[in-house]
Amino acid sequence: MSKTEQKDMKKVHYATRRLAAMLMALPLALTATAYSGTHIYNGDGIGHGAPVPPNYLSDQVKLTGYGTAGDPTQWPSGFTKGNSAFAAGIYDGNGDVWMVPAGADRVVRINTATGVMTRLTNAWPSGITATQANKFTAGALDGNGFIWLAPSSADRVVRINTATGAMSGFAGWSAAGVTKNATVTFTGAVYDGNGSIWLVPGLGSRVVRVNTANGTMTGYTGAPSGGGSASYNGGVYDGNGYIWMIPSAANAVCRVDTSTGAMTAFNGWPAGLVRGSNASFHGGVYDGRGHVWMIPRNADSVVKIDTSTGAMTRYADWPVGFTKATNAFMGGAFDGRYIWMAPYAASHIVRVDTLDGSMAAYNQWAEMPGFSKGSADFMGGAFDGRNVWMVPWTADRVVSINPLWWLTLGTAAWEAAVSGEETSVAVTSNVNWTVSSSDDTWLTFAREW
Repeated sequence: MSKTEQKDMKKVHYATRRLAAMLMALPLALTATAYSGTHIYNGDGIGHGAPVPPNYLSDQVKLTGYGTAGDPTQWPSGFTKGNSAFAAGIYDGNGDVWMVPAGADRVVRINTATGVMTRLTNAWPSGITATQANKFTAGALDGNGFIWLAPSSADRVVRINTATGAMSGFAGWSAAGVTKNATVTFTGAVYDGNGSIWLVPGLGSRVVRVNTANGTMTGYTGAPSGGGSASYNGGVYDGNGYIWMIPSAANAVCRVDTSTGAMTAFNGWPAGLVRGSNASFHGGVYDGRGHVWMIPRNADSVVKIDTSTGAMTRYADWPVGFTKATNAFMGGAFDGRYIWMAPYAASHIVRVDTLDGSMAAYNQWAEMPGFSKGSADFMGGAFDGRNVWMVPWTADRVVSINPLWWLTLGTAAWEAAVSGEETSVAVTSNVNWTVSSSDDTWLTFAREW
């Protein structure tokens, strides 16, 4: 063995001993993961993606933008983004986030490892006009590799084969008792894990269930309605056979039994809550511990619903330096503990801790040269198991929220991506350690543990 090899071997042994010693010294600092299950029901009420293991982000994060002209991750050629571009993001479980086009003329997917974007070149089904505004406002991945787009102004549901990009249209509205036109819209799509996609009505009187085997539709009535631009903005599956429809102008939360279609209204709003006259909430998440959390658009509070009783709790202790205003958030993403609310008009990304409702705010937009926070930037998000992705409505780029000092230890191998001043270590037992005041030398030694 050469002297260089001997020196490198000593570094490896020293690094191994140092890491092991630090981990052994930390048992009193262990914090159990917030999520009780093995996988997150990965959705924000607007986009419903593949389940991923809980793996919550560290306190310190970095923002990364994708879509800047001249960059390798710029928007793909032959694609028109336009304004009001995308309404939701869906993680497919295979490394890509698919963005649901509202005003954009194509479906675009972004590779979560490289940030490179690809537009679908497949032809839209008959009846769909690529340049149509507000074509689709939600989408869901089923259990067989297909994404189903929920129509707003479009006249049909569109199914995308994520392996080939091929698209098919389904418009069996009459069987569901629906007359579909531009004023009958759907604002949420949820997969129930049992062969059906459920479309949540924005404007319209019926919840529609789509059979993923053949595209046939069934309509259900009984949801409490409301005035304004949309009765509901999204729906959340709770893992126990129920979908919770998030009220926009409706006067109650509505729970749908996916086995029967029966609906139950809950309107025991918390004392002190100011919902606003319209667009109260936009999307929500299920925390894996028996609660649905509703993301406030015009409401003044985040609201948590106990799925066993329907009881509600409000949280409005907004972070210092952040002022909650109208049209604040639309959708977001859940990492197993934290909800990352996507800022539409809000000045900050706000993170909600589902353990206690406490909040933190992030606005380091300057990390992305050329980006200026506007009044209608992001709509929806997705979590890929490592990073949160925010989908652009009028923003000029896709933005990912990346944890700093992330070290993942596997059973046989490990990998590290290092920056910042703190290390958040996630291991296969779903327990997090925090290692402070470390340099990065020992984290770069070898890939085998």
